Amino acid sequence: MPLNGFDLHGKKGLLVGANNNVGQAICSAMTEAGADMLRVTVTKSSSSSVTGSESGTSDIEVEVTAMASDDGADRMVQAALTKLGRVDILVNNFDLAFAKPLVDVTDAELDIVLAANLSGVFWTMKHVGRHMIANGGGRVVNVTSALGERGLPNVAAYCIAKGGVTQLTKAAALEWGPSGVYVNGLGLGWMEGDPIAVNNPELIERLQRYLPMHRLGSPDEVGALAVYLGSDACGYMSGHTVYVEGGVMTKL
Repeated sequence: MPLNGFDLHGKKGLLVGANNNVGQAICSAMTEAGADMLRVTVTKSSSSSVTGSESGTSDIEVEVTAMASDDGADRMVQAALTKLGRVDILVNNFDLAFAKPLVDVTDAELDIVLAANLSGVFWTMKHVGRHMIANGGGRVVNVTSALGERGLPNVAAYCIAKGGVTQLTKAAALEWGPSGVYVNGLGLGWMEGDPIAVNNPELIERLQRYLPMHRLGSPDEVGALAVYLGSDACGYMSGHTVYVEGGVMTKL
């Protein structure tokens, strides 16, 4: 495939979950590749206005509870379509870290973890997918976690949410493939700036010893792969989750 297969000029991208460094890296990489990006920041308070316009990007803020509902996601997608005109690339980067022993997790905590990590992906895909099918195709990149495939003690709630994203990616790829909509996942391992580890030097040191590459991943390494998954270069792959995890998936 010629390098121009990675060219995103003329493409309209919607990135939901621009709050963290991975989201920022993906947005920067896609913008550098030529895409016109709309960043959605999921916050505790809602705002219906789209703000800013710089270097091919603009922003909108939505409330986390809104994104976990059918109507709320629909309103966000309609606002994005008003701004962009169409959506060629959707990146779902929902992520709320949560660690607690399974026997101590409450109803409310499980509801929050599933809403923040899975429901928002589902409802956003529903409304963007409907648009992409009507528009003749598109590309969806769901950012998930290696923990959706590989369990970890005391992280059961987070694991099942991310596992749900992995399965949603497969199911949507099968359902939407005939319509020209590609759906793939991007599974993350331990990354620099991880909210659980960032203020815990002891944990970071333990992780670095455990990981085969003996280092945490860089968000920039995620951005480059996201460009591939959102580009025409990724022309015959759908329903897969590609892992950027320093080799930990192969370690017993």
